Amino acid sequence: LAKAQEAVEEAVEVKKQSEGTEEATQNLEVVAEAIEDEASNTDNINSQQELVEKEKQLEALSQKLEDSSEVASEVKTKLVVDVTELQQQQTALADRFDTVLDEFESKGGKAESFRQYVESVSGVEIDVSDTEGLWLRIAGWLKSEEGGLRWGKNIGIFSAIVATSVIVAAILGFVTNRSLRIVGGVSDPLRQLLVRTVWQATVGVGVLLALTALEINLAPILALVGGTSFILAFALQTNIGNLASGLMIMIYSPFNVGDEVELCGTSGYIDSISLPHTKIKGWTGQIITIPNNSILSSVVVNHSARDTRRVSLQIRVGYNENLSKVEQLLLDIFKSHSLVLEEPRPSTFAWKFEEYFVDLYVGGWTKTSDYWQVYNETLHQIKERFAQEGISIPIPQKDIRVQEST
Repeated sequence: LAKAQEAVEEAVEVKKQSEGTEEATQNLEVVAEAIEDEASNTDNINSQQELVEKEKQLEALSQKLEDSSEVASEVKTKLVVDVTELQQQQTALADRFDTVLDEFESKGGKAESFRQYVESVSGVEIDVSDTEGLWLRIAGWLKSEEGGLRWGKNIGIFSAIVATSVIVAAILGFVTNRSLRIVGGVSDPLRQLLVRTVWQATVGVGVLLALTALEINLAPILALVGGTSFILAFALQTNIGNLASGLMIMIYSPFNVGDEVELCGTSGYIDSISLPHTKIKGWTGQIITIPNNSILSSVVVNHSARDTRRVSLQIRVGYNENLSKVEQLLLDIFKSHSLVLEEPRPSTFAWKFEEYFVDLYVGGWTKTSDYWQVYNETLHQIKERFAQEGISIPIPQKDIRVQEST
């Protein structure tokens, strides 16, 4: 109430100054009319002495006009400054009243009409055509504690909180990444997802806290986000299913980036794993994108799951060949290769008789990274040794007999 009484007294003083401004303006008009009258009477001057007197009168009136203009300008400046100070006090009172209304509403009261009243009396009208008064208002607002200084402080706090949140997010992301590497057992895609989530969540919380420094109410924003999330969850059920499947793939880690796999009838190397889909790089360099929902409901064959892998070749030999000799030759080729492991030992297996050949399988273990090199080199060596030993690889043949009629 004391603050309100002071505001009323200031308003009365401003009213008086406003009346002084109107009086000064009227004086200016009177002086201007007098100057015009004196200037129109110069046509009736008959002597040099009268001319000199008229010039003195004009100078005196001009000086009086300048003095009146200065007085009017000073009164106007004082009026604008006082109005700006009153608006500062009005802003402070409105802020305190708004706090009271928040508490009133929290106890079940209805404060909508009071808020509408505060908004109606808090409006500011600015005459943009009066440049001098406009700049005085702006300068006064920038220097006022409830205006420019207040918002400058708020913007500074906002920037500081955002910058701090980014720094803290980077530190937490680094710590999370380092901890997951030390603990182990976490796939690279899941580790990257967790690090990214920690960073984004920290920055998001920092931005929300920073918005409060700008006197922004977060309740409507959070309500809007919640409502939007519900609508999107209902409309994007399939995509959310892919996201959930992607999260399950990252947790259980049936494959990792760089692994050689067979997925959904497609084979190649895992190029990337994300929440909605997985990308496979095919044998000819093409990128194949498969939804994670399809992967989780299909059979996954991972050829790179172990450190070692068996190179197994299917060899066909004719019925006229010595199988024991062929098997021993195949074993010698695998045992002599430098990248084939001694344990488990290479082995052969006679599979079955076919129409015109016998199926043999030969294989040996090697490091997964050396698989295709061993596969290619042993295949070449088998072809060369077969040619040296005179062992033929059977091909389909058909005998056509033509019988001549007599």
